[in-house]
Amino acid sequence: MLDVQNLSISFTDGAIPFSNLSFSVKEHEILTVIGASGLGKTTLLKTLGGIHSLQTGTISFNNETLSVNRHRIGYVPQGYGLYPWHSVKKNIEIGRKIRKIPSDPALLKEIVDGFALDRLMNRSPRRLSGGEQQRVALARAFYLLPDLFLLDEPFSALDEITKETAHRLFDRVWSKTKPTTLLVTHSLEEAVRFGDQILVMQDGSYTQLTNPKEPEKKEALLAELRNLLINPGVSA
Repeated sequence: MLDVQNLSISFTDGAIPFSNLSFSVKEHEILTVIGASGLGKTTLLKTLGGIHSLQTGTISFNNETLSVNRHRIGYVPQGYGLYPWHSVKKNIEIGRKIRKIPSDPALLKEIVDGFALDRLMNRSPRRLSGGEQQRVALARAFYLLPDLFLLDEPFSALDEITKETAHRLFDRVWSKTKPTTLLVTHSLEEAVRFGDQILVMQDGSYTQLTNPKEPEKKEALLAELRNLLINPGVSA
């Protein structure tokens, strides 16, 4: 389980994206994170991924302090973070090479097939569409077999048709290993579709909701999320 307690971050210019943030994510579950721009969603992922130093508070994973040296953390940033001078295949493999993890051809094939990338493996990312780049970034993170998976608006740049395809591919591959996941999104539909839990970040307050995953309760949950986002500070 990922457990975050009283996490506060501040920058050298005095900006404080969030303070006293606490939440938890059970093993093999997805926490979707939603809220207005500028409330620290990306900063949260970068802190969990070891890019920003922890200021105050605690972050533990399975009762150990979360650490990039101890845990495998798969991170898909906005813009996907692909290396344009490498082929698709090398981009997918690079996380394992950096961590000195042996290659696993069977797993690589399973993930490549799962994301329908088999015909693109020798291409440069420059020759890919946005949807294809997104699938490569997800494949790279999945191939690491992460303990913790961090996704920063991975579907936001896609059109509706491509997005639905990407959603289905993500569902298919994620269900095979079910890494504990945080998925940042601006889409209420995505928050409800993917999240076992939903963290609503408001200006100075945070609400964690359990998603019942029952179709007949979806509209009520969407209405609750809209109310929280439209009326900051209102408790669920």
